[in-house]
Amino acid sequence: MGFTAYLDAMRRLFIIVLLFSLLSDSRFVDRQVYAMPSQAAADLTPNAQMLALKEPWRYPFSRLRLGCPIHDDTTQQFWGAFTAQHDNVNSDNNAHGFTASRFGIAIGNDSKPFSFNSKKVTEREDGSTSSVTISIGGGGTISGTMFHYSEPTLRQANGSVRVQDFAIGSYGLSHWGDNFEVKSYIGYSHQRYHFDRYYLNQQYSGKASSDTLSVSYEVTRPFCVQPGFWLKPLTAIDFEQTWMWGYRETGGSDALAYSASSLERLMLRVGLGCDFALRKGLVLNGRIQYAMQLNTREYAKHNVRHIENGSAASVLGSRIGRDYLNIGIGGNWRFNNRGDGLFVNYDTKLYNRATLHIGEAGFVRRW
Repeated sequence: MGFTAYLDAMRRLFIIVLLFSLLSDSRFVDRQVYAMPSQAAADLTPNAQMLALKEPWRYPFSRLRLGCPIHDDTTQQFWGAFTAQHDNVNSDNNAHGFTASRFGIAIGNDSKPFSFNSKKVTEREDGSTSSVTISIGGGGTISGTMFHYSEPTLRQANGSVRVQDFAIGSYGLSHWGDNFEVKSYIGYSHQRYHFDRYYLNQQYSGKASSDTLSVSYEVTRPFCVQPGFWLKPLTAIDFEQTWMWGYRETGGSDALAYSASSLERLMLRVGLGCDFALRKGLVLNGRIQYAMQLNTREYAKHNVRHIENGSAASVLGSRIGRDYLNIGIGGNWRFNNRGDGLFVNYDTKLYNRATLHIGEAGFVRRW
C-alpha cells in the first residue's frame, strides 16, 4: 500500500508541474486570450470601427420636405445644428457590450430651387405652328453642401476610445410634379482614433485612422390628407463603407498589432412620415421606419497579432443586429416673414442588441 500511495502522489505532482508549465508558456496564454477576446479587450478596435457608420444624411434630410423650404423671395439659406447621440450596445458571443456618446456640430448651405423650361416653336409649310415644351426640375430642385464635426467616445470593460470625426457631403431634393419627392446624399468622412486598452493592470495605447463613404437615396410619395396634414410613405437605399488602417499598440509585453479592415452596411429602409401644420410657421413632424441589412456581415472583424511572440487570431466586434426600427419626432418654426427659423429632431433606433438615441437642434437663416 505504501508503494501504491507513493506512485499516486508522484502522478499528481507530475500533473501539477505539467499544468504549471503550460500556464507559464506565453504562447499558450496568448492563444487562450485570443480564444476569449473579452479577457484581453482586443474587441475594443472592431467595436470602435462601427462608430464611423453614422448616417450623416439624416441632418439635411430632416429639414428638406415638400412645399419648398426656401422662401420665394430668398436666394439661399444657411443652417447650423448641434447634434448628439448616445448608443447602448449589449454584449454577445463576439465581444463586449459598450456605450458610446457623440456630440457635434453641423453646418450647411442650400441653394434656391431652380427649374428649366424650354419651348421650341416650329412653323409648318401651310403656315400653322407646333410647339414642344421641355421641363427639367419639375416642382423645383434644392442642392446643398454640409460639414459635420463630432467627437464620439466609446467605453467598455477594460478600454475606451476617443474619436475625431470630420464629414463633408452634398445633398439634394427634387420635386417631380406634385407626386414624388426625391432626396439624395453622398459624402466622405475621416476618423482619427485614440485607443486605451487595459489588460492585467497594464495600459496599452494606439492611434489609428479610417475613411468612410456614405450614400443615401430616398423616394417619398406625399399625400395631402387635409389642408396642413401630409402623410409621406417612403422607400430608401442607404450605403456606408469604412476602411480602418492598421496600427500597433505601445505599452508593454502584451501589445497587439491590428491589420487594416473594412466594414460595409447596405440597408433597405421603408417607412411612413407625417407633417402637421399647427399654425402659420409651425410644423410638427413624425416618422416610423424599418430598415433591414442586405449584405452579409453586420460586425467588424480584425486580424490581430501579438507583437512580442507573433501569435495571431481574428477578433470580432459586437453583433448589434441586422435590422432596426426608427421612431422619431420633430418640429420646425419660422418666426418671421423672411422664413428664418428653428428646428429640433429626436429619433430612437432599436436594434436587436442595441438602442441608439439621436437628437439635433438648430437654426435656419435665409437671405
